Amino acid sequence: MRMKKKMKVLLVLFALVILLGVVLVPRGYPDWALNVMQREGTTFVVTGSVDANITNTEINAYVTNTTITITPEAGTVFEIKPATGVTFNITGDVNATIQGTASVSIDYATITVDVATIRERASEENRLGYGDNIGGVDPGSDATVTLFNNTLGTTVYVELLTAIIYRDPSETSSPDPKDVFGSFEFYDSDGVRFARIYINFWSDVKNLDPAIPLPANGYVKLKVSNRGSVRAAFAGSVVYRKP
Repeated sequence: MRMKKKMKVLLVLFALVILLGVVLVPRGYPDWALNVMQREGTTFVVTGSVDANITNTEINAYVTNTTITITPEAGTVFEIKPATGVTFNITGDVNATIQGTASVSIDYATITVDVATIRERASEENRLGYGDNIGGVDPGSDATVTLFNNTLGTTVYVELLTAIIYRDPSETSSPDPKDVFGSFEFYDSDGVRFARIYINFWSDVKNLDPAIPLPANGYVKLKVSNRGSVRAAFAGSVVYRKP
């Protein structure tokens, strides 16, 4: 009888040793890992305050044939505070769709974007504006017209310029494009020219990338010089983007 009691006590002590070993070993054993093997359809629900501190660790996350949906509630803030020297590398094809308003502030940084085309659908937000004018220039002289006066009270960004020459109604023949050349002239609010873009009329469209900022009360002129023998008519236009 006494022998049976001793055996029960030994068994209880042995069970306690095993239990304490399972509980205590993860806290002090450096190679301990928490492995979660979920079944299909498993849902993880985390509530309350959760702090995750990851130090001196390499994390490899592989997501295959999976959609991850994150739906933050109003007021949720995601903060990423990398230390000096941290590098984010993204390789492969990435599609990013942002619907709504995204505000990005980058200070003291260089961003290099190597893409084939950047398209901005500014017209959908009524942010594009236009200016144009026409004129005529006699043989051996110059003529200038104003294409756009920035009276919007803010800086705008000129993205496209066009200019053409054609037969003046007073002439019976058309001007030769090689005899006529011109330039787009950019002026600030004080009337000081700060940019000039030369054109020839073999190629009459100038896509500006980067766009040229035109300050409030600044203006854009088109100057045309005629070195031919007939009077030439000309026209020009400006496409600008509002901020």
